Formats: sequence, C-alpha cells, structure tokens
Amino acid sequence: MKTLLLILLLTLTAAAKAQSSDDLTVQQVILKGDSLTQNKRYMQALKVYEKACLLDSTQCPTEKITSIQEILKRDPGCDSKESQWRKIIEVADKCFRNKEYLKARELYQRALLLRPTNEHPGKQIKIIDQILSGE
Repeated sequence: MKTLLLILLLTLTAAAKAQSSDDLTVQQVILKGDSLTQNKRYMQALKVYEKACLLDSTQCPTEKITSIQEILKRDPGCDSKESQWRKIIEVADKCFRNKEYLKARELYQRALLLRPTNEHPGKQIKIIDQILSGE
C-alpha cells in the first residue's frame, strides 16, 4: 500500500512539474511576443502569440492578438515601415563606424522622417555635425 501511495505521489509530482514547465514555456513565448510588439514587429508578434495559444489555449493572449490586428487594420504598412527604419539605421550605423559621415548623416535624416520621435538618429546627426565642423 505504501509503495502504491509513493508511486501515486511521484506521478502527481511529475505531472505538476510538467505543467509548471509548460506554463513557463507559454509565459516565455508571450514575453517574446511582448518584446516584438514593443519593437513594432507586429506580424512576428502575432505569430508568436498564436503559438502561445497552440501551446495552451487557457493562456492565449487574445487581447494582445486583437490589439495587433487592430493596429495592422488601421495602418497595414506599419510593420514594413518599422522594418524599413531598422534597415536604414543598420546601414547608417555601419557608415558611421566606417567614418562615412556624409552618407550616415543622410541615412539618419531619412530614418527621422519615418520615426521622428526616436532619439538615436538625431543624436548621431549632432555627433556627425560636430565631427564635420572640426569640433
């Protein structure tokens, strides 16, 4: 009887650990989706949230999915604008590192047109202006 009780207890403990591990995995997937959403990578975030739903329908982030769908409905190109901005910044930063300041400055200005509130391009333009003016 003790052996049967011990086996039952071990089985329940293992099942609880497995459930806890699955919950952690779903939470990790949702956090990844949150990060993608914060970075305005909406299509990727949507796929990640849908994966979380497949892992555990009780923890499905339906409000987050609906929110992203609404954003994409209002501005279908917003995800591609973000992607375009990232590519411009990537090339501008590379030009800056390679001391191609005029090209970098031009690219940072283009990035500012896409995301005027982002501080990085403006700061880089100021640094470039200082370098080019000999300060």
